[in-house]
Amino acid sequence: MSDEASNIAVLTEAYRRWHDSRGASVDHWMSICAEDIAFGSLIQGAAPKVAYMTEYTARAELGRYFEGLARDWEMIGEVTRKFPTAAGCESILAHHGVWM
Repeated sequence: MSDEASNIAVLTEAYRRWHDSRGASVDHWMSICAEDIAFGSLIQGAAPKVAYMTEYTARAELGRYFEGLARDWEMIGEVTRKFPTAAGCESILAHHGVWM
């Protein structure tokens, strides 16, 4: 299996667990993250500011993001889709979550 195919398999499993647990598979996500990461929220910088919806550069800090989600939100739905790459041989995953 290529590195790309392996990465896609890891993410596919992670999103399946995320879906099945309604956003409670945090331990699994933390286990697959590198120690040094580049992670951001689409609403970082929005007003009003939500402190945990920010940029993270270390796995140890990322737990604050998941703690905030669990405390303040409930997942009511999500969809993960696969799209072919330009080469047509693998896929890119796109995730859309709905929280209330």
